[in-house]
Amino acid sequence: MTDESVSKQDVTQNPEIESLIGLARQKSQAGRNSIFETVQDLFLNKKDGLSERERSLMSDILRQLIHQVEISVRKDVAARLAKRNDAPKELVLVLANDEIEVAHSLLVNSMVLHDADLIELVRHRAQAHQLAIAMRQSLSEEVSQSLADTGDVGVITKLIENEDAKISESLLDYLVAQSKTVDSFQNPLISRRDLPPDLARRMYWWVSAAVRQHIVENFRVDPVAIDDSIEQAVRTRIDADEVDRIKPTKADLAAGEIDSQGKLTEEFLVNLLQDGEVPLFEASFARATKIPLKLARRMLYETGGEGLAMACKAGGFSAGMFIRLYRLTRQANTASEPPDERDVVRLTDLYDCLRATSVEALVKRWQRDPDFLHALNQLNAKI
Repeated sequence: MTDESVSKQDVTQNPEIESLIGLARQKSQAGRNSIFETVQDLFLNKKDGLSERERSLMSDILRQLIHQVEISVRKDVAARLAKRNDAPKELVLVLANDEIEVAHSLLVNSMVLHDADLIELVRHRAQAHQLAIAMRQSLSEEVSQSLADTGDVGVITKLIENEDAKISESLLDYLVAQSKTVDSFQNPLISRRDLPPDLARRMYWWVSAAVRQHIVENFRVDPVAIDDSIEQAVRTRIDADEVDRIKPTKADLAAGEIDSQGKLTEEFLVNLLQDGEVPLFEASFARATKIPLKLARRMLYETGGEGLAMACKAGGFSAGMFIRLYRLTRQANTASEPPDERDVVRLTDLYDCLRATSVEALVKRWQRDPDFLHALNQLNAKI
């Protein structure tokens, strides 16, 4: 800063400001520090006593000297400006672009910095500045998106951990998908109060599948027992969080009522199918075998009959019941060929050889929530 920077034309009748002229003639670091500290003290502590011209002069002096004073002084000024909503915007921006030791308090706390300023800082500053912005108490969806666009795992993790940050549902959907390969996203995502129920459900199953895989691979445990424990724990969490549950169909409700009355017998199932009550039969068969409805339908009508055999065996059906269901479902499915007697003999022999205990583990897996099975399959495919 030269003598001309503070000319007599700029001097007012304020004696404190006039004294700056003498300080400005000092070329030492101590002199610059002294000018800076005097000006910022005048500007911040006696702002109301200054005219508009004097305030402009103070701001200009601070801005010109900012990079000529020691970092400790700049850091102190930044910390003080971070608490003021009336801090000069230009000076705040200069300090926010300074070294992170100086900029940190402003990036985290200053309300003078608006969304456009923050997005610009995210795009052009390094990770340390981005991390500080991710810690702000209030972040808009636009600023959150800019932080996610950096692709920096550390920055994005810090953003997810910030519960006060607003994150759009589309970005949350993307981050949930990324959590399959980025472990550090998982726990903070699950902990967010704004995670939609459907994304939460997906996350619970995915994280649980990953934990399950680690346990099975590293400890001598029964996978079926681990699956039981995981499913029970996750279902408890989902039932607590998921308010918009999928409503059961009329057939589901009717099958549940029939089951509660103890009328879900083998003969009842056959009669339903013979009477053409296909939706109620399908729902009742799924309930009797405790297999998800979508999978039960596939087993009922698939060509080979092996899946139906295992489902019936695990459900405790007699061999005669299995064959009757096999014949009737082939008749109900117009796309299938009529049952060949050789197939009937083959399937009868298969059914007699099957033991309930031998298919229990497989059927137990079929009975799992399809989202959990999907997560396990995805994990296995990745490995």
